[in-house]
Amino acid sequence: MLRIVLTACILTAGALAAQTVEGRVTNTATGDGIPDVSVGLLGMGQTAYRATTDATGRFRIEGVKDGSYTPFYKAANFWPARDGASPTFHMTAGAGPMQLQYEMYPIGKISGRVLDATGKPVPNASLQFTQTSQSGAIMMTLETNDKGEYSSPESMRPGAWTIAATAPPAWNPPEPRDGQRLGWAQTFYPSATDPVLAVKVEAPAGGELSKLDIKLAAAPVYRIRGVVLDADGNPAPKVSVELSSAGMGALRPPGPQRDTGDDGAFEFESVVDGEFRLSSSVSHGGVKQGANQLVEVKGRDLENVKLRLALPFSIQGKIVMEVPEGASAPNAPDVIATSAESGGGSFDGLPDGKGGFTIRNLYPGFYRIEAILPRLSPSPHYLDSIRLGGIDVPASGVQILSGALPLVVTYKRDGGTVRGTVEGCGDGAVYLIPQDPALRSYSFIQQASCGPNGRFEINAVRPGEYYGLAAAKDSRIPLSPMNLDQSLISQSVRVTVRPNEATVADLRLITR
Repeated sequence: MLRIVLTACILTAGALAAQTVEGRVTNTATGDGIPDVSVGLLGMGQTAYRATTDATGRFRIEGVKDGSYTPFYKAANFWPARDGASPTFHMTAGAGPMQLQYEMYPIGKISGRVLDATGKPVPNASLQFTQTSQSGAIMMTLETNDKGEYSSPESMRPGAWTIAATAPPAWNPPEPRDGQRLGWAQTFYPSATDPVLAVKVEAPAGGELSKLDIKLAAAPVYRIRGVVLDADGNPAPKVSVELSSAGMGALRPPGPQRDTGDDGAFEFESVVDGEFRLSSSVSHGGVKQGANQLVEVKGRDLENVKLRLALPFSIQGKIVMEVPEGASAPNAPDVIATSAESGGGSFDGLPDGKGGFTIRNLYPGFYRIEAILPRLSPSPHYLDSIRLGGIDVPASGVQILSGALPLVVTYKRDGGTVRGTVEGCGDGAVYLIPQDPALRSYSFIQQASCGPNGRFEINAVRPGEYYGLAAAKDSRIPLSPMNLDQSLISQSVRVTVRPNEATVADLRLITR
């Protein structure tokens, strides 16, 4: 009898330790449940449990043990309605079923053709789809088919996209005009060569926009001629040189490439007006030499360009932070240099424990510098400046050619406070974005969540002029330093922050 009782107790304890997770996944466009969604529970870095939604979008997972889990959802032709990972939840023995709700957007479709100036379809043309949002920027590329047709990638999420087309190298150039050679410029939908004039296309949730044709623009073309020199100043033969647009940062797609001759010389024969970046790299004895240089083509050929390869170098930095006597200093900020080169990578500042840091393995080039305090606890400090050689580093980045100039990151404590309300904010977010474009980077942008009744408060704000905006939790409106356009600015509230003072700012949710 005793053995039977003990067995029953063990079974009962096991039942209490195994709980149930159930929920529903719905289509934001219709409100209906989505069938065949793969649902998983991630625990301890591994997928611990899986399920698939039924015809009504419901799922149920039984036998879930105590612990913390992060759910994830995946469905063909659908995209998550919110950015980032789903909130983690904790399972406790004896509790009732855990209820989860999740929404997904049906993936939209954009299609059309790429045509030349005569209306002839262009096969194998390159297309670039770019979208900026609160979580960063996304770029996707594809090529037209043999009929010059394109259809957006299946992974395209709803929202505003910029579409650009580039003719394949083998496509016949336009006929010369008045003795001037012409070529095909990169063209933004529908027919602009300047990205500022591009018409953004709103990808529909679950719908399709068709017949979005891009007509390539003919433009005068010129030559860029130069030579690649190694670190000793000697011509570098058989080295690849890439030419790419200067204004697209890490989202820049690969550009045309040319190999140097035996004398280190290279030539790009058909380049339209604009700013470009020449880059090259080569390894000798396991050590990489690299170079990149900004050049501008403006109405004539560019001759005698010298692209000098260099060995990697380090820059030394210092953190200057006001700390009252007797108080302990906060954790050191993360200082990161991000290359503007496509695939160039990011480089962390390695602290020395004495207020200094070193950023290693840099090559001459253009870098954006960010400094972020760890958000382990509120800090009375704000970032005042990032200076290289005594000159402020703009948000767009700075050219670093060697390790000769010191990098100084300064924090202060006399920041102001901004508080107020946002009607209908719910679980949305509030942003303070500097009005000065040179400060418009993630290092200087302030963000906070709305609290009860839409109230918010942001402390330790750098004194200055800001645009105050608020966005709903599931907003698909792109809001980032790279995409603060006039539409968003016109909906903002201008906020002045003064040292050691509180400012009241009542904001409103942004719309399109």
